[in-house]
Amino acid sequence: MGSSVNMLPPALHNDGASRRLENIRQKVASGKNDDKALGQAATELESLFIHLLLKKMRATVPQSGFVGSGAGRDIHTSLIDMQLSRRLAHHGGIGLADMIYNNLKAIEAYKDQSDAKKLTLTTKALSDIDR
Repeated sequence: MGSSVNMLPPALHNDGASRRLENIRQKVASGKNDDKALGQAATELESLFIHLLLKKMRATVPQSGFVGSGAGRDIHTSLIDMQLSRRLAHHGGIGLADMIYNNLKAIEAYKDQSDAKKLTLTTKALSDIDR
């Protein structure tokens, strides 16, 4: 894995999240950014985000002791959360995948523009920020 993984926040170092994030980064950076690949990358990123949300939310709930504690329970819970997050993301999710996809498409379109057109687009974007 590249050095970008080392700069991840601590929450992304567990549950294979850093590996999933690196796979998404490689998929987008590969240059084979057809609509389907970008959509899959955006959905996977939303799934990863939902998984981290579930993990953090679960950490706020006190354990009742009804179910035993230990590594087995933690692994089982993590796998359930991972599958739940993937299903949620693939069935509409929270709207994050659509926003990511639209931004990736906009970046791709921006890269395809001539330098003069890029300058015009950048100037317009900066003027929109000033409003």
